[in-house]
Amino acid sequence: GNPVMAIMNDIGFEAMSIGNHEFDWGLEKLQGLSDKADFPFLAANIVMKGTNTTPKFAEKYVIVKRDGLNIGIIGLATPETLSKTKAENVAAYDFKNPAETVNALVPELKKAGADIVVVLSHLGAAQDSKTQVITGEAAELAKAVTGVDAIIAGHSHLTVAGRVNNIPIVQAYYNGRSVGHIDLIVDSATKQIVENNVYVDNTVVSATEDSRVKSWFEFAAASIEHQLH
Repeated sequence: GNPVMAIMNDIGFEAMSIGNHEFDWGLEKLQGLSDKADFPFLAANIVMKGTNTTPKFAEKYVIVKRDGLNIGIIGLATPETLSKTKAENVAAYDFKNPAETVNALVPELKKAGADIVVVLSHLGAAQDSKTQVITGEAAELAKAVTGVDAIIAGHSHLTVAGRVNNIPIVQAYYNGRSVGHIDLIVDSATKQIVENNVYVDNTVVSATEDSRVKSWFEFAAASIEHQLH
C-alpha cells in the first residue's frame, strides 16, 4: 500500500473510504497507511464492538471547503467486510447499518455548516445495461436516506452512473481504470443544487503517462523485484 498512498498524497485526494481489502494485511498495516495519508480515512459505520467509538485509523466524516461551499463527506464501509477479509482482522469491530448511520449524521453535518452532503462509500452497485436501473447496496442506501446529495459507490468493480431516489450515484469501474464524475450545479445565492450530472470517464487508460506517477511505480517495482524471483 505504500506506493499507492504516496501517489494519492501527491495527487491531492481529499478523503478515502475504507474498503474490505484495507483489512487484508492486518490492523497494524492499516493504521500505518492511515498515519501516512495526507487525507482522512473515512468509515462512519465502523465502530469498536459494542460501542459507538470510531477506530483510531478512521474518521466518520470530513467537511471540505471549496469556492464558498462547505462539502460534508461521510465515509461508509460495506458490512460485507465481515465476510470479505480475514475474520480475525475485523473481530474487534461492528459494521453498523449504512442508512441508519448516514441519517444520524446528516443533521450533525448540517449543524456544522455543510451545504452539500456526499457519501463516499465502499458499498457495491450494479446497473442494468438496458434499463439503466441501479441496484445493490448503494441503491438501497439512496432509497433510505434523507439530505444526501450524491453517493460514490465501490466494491463491485462495475461501471455505474445514474440516479436513485433523485440522488446521483457513480462507480468508476475498478483499479483506477476510469474516473467517476458527479457535477453538482449550485445556486450561489441560495446554495441549493439546481442540477446534477453524473458520468464515468473511461478514457483515462489511454492518457499520456504522468512522469511523477511513473517514477513511483518504477521505485516500487525495483524495491520488490528481489522478492519476485
